Amino acid sequence: MDAYHFVLVKIYEAAQGKDSKPVDFRELLKTTGYYSSYTDIFERLSREGWITEDKRPHHVRITHWGIIEARKCVARENASAEGEMKKHINKAISETKELLGMLENLKSSSEDISNIQNKLSELSNTIEKIVSLAK
Repeated sequence: MDAYHFVLVKIYEAAQGKDSKPVDFRELLKTTGYYSSYTDIFERLSREGWITEDKRPHHVRITHWGIIEARKCVARENASAEGEMKKHINKAISETKELLGMLENLKSSSEDISNIQNKLSELSNTIEKIVSLAK
């Protein structure tokens, strides 16, 4: 997500999805680390019709079009995260099946046991990725 969409989503969140709630744009940019790009971000979001100035200095309101764009961004991020999660879940399933096959064919040789340990380590790493994505 680019900086403009990131800030737009932050405005959307700060306004609680309402076009009637003003947001302190300057403070929001300070907290997100984009204050040095204040003018550029303000001009771009305004030009796109996603925000409008409020009566108070440095305050903006998200527009109807800004709400729609912010929701699209959030949906894309969620879909991307879900796709990544699904990919790792499928990998874990595949590794588990491989591990099960290796255990069923175990002949008590040190090479077999070493291969099982390696597969178990791979499975553990994949599960750690799933857990980190779930947070």
